[in-house]
Amino acid sequence: ELTNETVQESHPDLVIWPEVAMPAILSNQPNLLNVLERRTDQWETSLLFGVLDEDFRRETEGGEGELYNSVVFLDYRSDERLGPVQDPVAVSKHLRGPLTEEPNRSRFLPSAYSEEHHYPPKIYDKSRLLPFGEYVPFKKLLPFIQDFVEKQGGGVFSAGREGKTIPTAFGDIGPLICFESTHPGLARESAENGANLLVAVTNDAWFGNTAAARQHALQSRFRAIETGRAVVRVANTGITALYLPDGTVAERLPTWQALSQTWVVPLYSHLTFQFRVGDFLGWLALGCLGFSLLLTRGIDTVEE
Repeated sequence: ELTNETVQESHPDLVIWPEVAMPAILSNQPNLLNVLERRTDQWETSLLFGVLDEDFRRETEGGEGELYNSVVFLDYRSDERLGPVQDPVAVSKHLRGPLTEEPNRSRFLPSAYSEEHHYPPKIYDKSRLLPFGEYVPFKKLLPFIQDFVEKQGGGVFSAGREGKTIPTAFGDIGPLICFESTHPGLARESAENGANLLVAVTNDAWFGNTAAARQHALQSRFRAIETGRAVVRVANTGITALYLPDGTVAERLPTWQALSQTWVVPLYSHLTFQFRVGDFLGWLALGCLGFSLLLTRGIDTVEE
């Protein structure tokens, strides 16, 4: 309802829904994607949304499906539509294309958007998973830990490919899902791969109304400053805001309310100093600190 009202009032180029915007595994609900594609046609607006998705393509080869925490982009300009189907494998192929031998490659993404070619939906799978929340480290060595994590509500997800961008008619989007916004390298890689805008989708319900929710949101502000890209942060519970490259909080929605709002978001392509040098300054500062500690220790030894 909120999206319908917003689209009718302001006709935006893009609607963004947060992480896991609906309680469903997308490919396991074949008609859901068909409904969403028809909605984008009605709205004449593209849609970017977070959702869980299982890749069923390998099941046709006797393998098991892989579960992902994903972001899907539906372009209303596309003439490739799924239509009514009941086969999860068909949905996975529509979302991800044919299987390739390249590891962790969800689907072929064109390097640039073309008005002359209408691409199928584009999907990004979270590449930096949260230990014990989304995957279990060393699960083959310690299988009992995985059983414990699953009983506590933790997920067993597969990781996608890092640095993927989503080409659109108005610019390339670099998606970040939840705690991926705390990884400077991911945002920098997306910008390096052509992203003009970073979109961070999250669900901070587990933080409640604590300082942790605000601290997590501030990570997106740092990513904007570092990469020279605006960051649109969209949360279903938590802080929804627009951060500009100079650190300005251009827009922010109040928390704990069901709201939607239309923002004018600038797109950038310039390279910042931090973008060029990466983590070099951090390592340099750490090296200088270590060197100064060694000097201090040497001076104390002489005095003794």
